[in-house]
Amino acid sequence: MRNYWQKRPLFLPAALPENFLSLRAANLFRLAGKTEAESRLISRKHIRGHWRYKANDGPFARGIFSQYKSQSDWTLLVQRVNEWLPHVDLLFEYFRFIAAWRIDDIMVSYAAPGGTVGAHLDNYDVFLCQLTGERTWQFSERPSAQENLEPNQPVRLLTDFQADQTVHTRPGDVLYIPPRFAHYGVAASECITVSVGFRAPR
Repeated sequence: MRNYWQKRPLFLPAALPENFLSLRAANLFRLAGKTEAESRLISRKHIRGHWRYKANDGPFARGIFSQYKSQSDWTLLVQRVNEWLPHVDLLFEYFRFIAAWRIDDIMVSYAAPGGTVGAHLDNYDVFLCQLTGERTWQFSERPSAQENLEPNQPVRLLTDFQADQTVHTRPGDVLYIPPRFAHYGVAASECITVSVGFRAPR
């Protein structure tokens, strides 16, 4: 907390047990079909040397994910999974060294190879916990004073992202990213990443 909290990113290999959470892709697909659950499907295509993104909000019909299954470069995000699956709340037990009032939610993403939401920054602290598969993360070691975004994209993509470090996360690995530190994660294989978010005061 003294050296890293809201100061700089920290990569923690094997910080959690490899099976730290009982959660499968089928659980997320089922949640994404609920009207009350907040979910988003983000895909991208490489067109004339540039990535173009597409985003759709849920709920999603049950069969859509079987259609996507054989494709690459897409990811499903489901917000507040801990509110729908109470056992997911147990993950907060690993983070009791942080004041409870900061707790926000647990978001879970399923990604096909190449799946990503692009280079971006957040206004909260987040622990990116790799549950299954592998993902490559690039991140900045300095906070961004401004958020310059690409025009005509449905997601918040930074135009001036420059990575200082690259890490490759495997099951049980954790990457801590403080508020306003730019980062960019791309699935190296089919994977599930669990994002444990904490509110950051202005």
